[in-house]
Amino acid sequence: MALTDTPTSYGLISRFNHWVVALLVLVMLGIGLYFADLPRGDEKTFWFQMHMAIGALTAVFVVLRVLWRAVSRRTQPFPQARFLQVTTDIVHGVLMLALVIMVVTGPLTVWTAGRPVAPFDLFSIASPTGEMHNLHEILEQVHVVTAYILMGALALHILGMLKHLVFDRQVLMGRMVGSIKPEASAE
Repeated sequence: MALTDTPTSYGLISRFNHWVVALLVLVMLGIGLYFADLPRGDEKTFWFQMHMAIGALTAVFVVLRVLWRAVSRRTQPFPQARFLQVTTDIVHGVLMLALVIMVVTGPLTVWTAGRPVAPFDLFSIASPTGEMHNLHEILEQVHVVTAYILMGALALHILGMLKHLVFDRQVLMGRMVGSIKPEASAE
């Protein structure tokens, strides 16, 4: 099992990071959607704190994912029509950009409300900005809109995987779970 990516398969580092980020993002989106409409109070505060703490953990993996993508060899895509390949590239780009925007606007939204970021109460990073109400409102809206864009891109990503699996009969999923040997994915 290779650690790094090859032209025909994803390595252990890419696969591990993909699935950790996928799981964390799904949890974050679920929590964010849940607590957004709760009335102010202890329950909303609990879920907000949980969202913020898991967000800090997610940020670490997103940064690692972006850095790894920048320095690792790119696995070649399965052959498909040019339009579909361009669409695939755009969806992957939107996913990566949305993840970066989310992990940047998340803590900035907290800090511009004048609060510290304190993941799981293990440590606390004080607000470097202090309260900035107008900027806080803008960042909060960017965070929410980006969450919806991320959900749309995730849906397209999953539909693309299903298209490869069902219509193209390609073993694309095997690349991300490590169930196929690199030479087997070159079909």
